[in-house]
Amino acid sequence: MYIIKEAKQVGILYHFTTINNLEDILKSKGLKSDFFDYISFTRNFNLQKTSDYFKDHKVRLTFDGNKLSNKYKIEPFIDNVGKITRKYGEYEERILWPSGKLLPCFFTLKQIDIEKGISREDFKANVPINYVWSFKPYRRK
Repeated sequence: MYIIKEAKQVGILYHFTTINNLEDILKSKGLKSDFFDYISFTRNFNLQKTSDYFKDHKVRLTFDGNKLSNKYKIEPFIDNVGKITRKYGEYEERILWPSGKLLPCFFTLKQIDIEKGISREDFKANVPINYVWSFKPYRRK
């Protein structure tokens, strides 16, 4: 007898944030939005090129989208605002989630990348923290 397991193949998802938000994210072991009813992820490994809005987002969290999709519904979203976003592709994915409520998603966290030059380097996590000059696609090690 064979058991066939099927799952949605999402792949790697990234969540970009600021260095100021990283400490709270690490303490809570999850993500939350105080303004929106969703948590945003992206397939774009270098989101800073898509818009000036992301220029201060010097921290990238890398998640296993396959594991994430086994627990939460992930929906693609296309932002039709702004020429830069369309040109480079934000490739946004969202998990609909109540504003202010913590999304416990660290069981899928693979690594954290922080741009070099950030003055704080005292973060601790159960995943690798890499200090990088520029963001590259995630590669399994």
